[in-house]
Amino acid sequence: MTGADIVKKIKPEGNPHCFRHYCYIAIAMLSTFERIISCSG
Repeated sequence: MTGADIVKKIKPEGNPHCFRHYCYIAIAMLSTFERIISCSG
């Protein structure tokens, strides 16, 4: 599963605003995980 496959799954057809919203959620989750990992490490 590549990033493009994930994008195709998530992206609603013809609605880039929702897609951007999902991107923000993914980025926020990733940064949170990185913070947890760096704190616990």
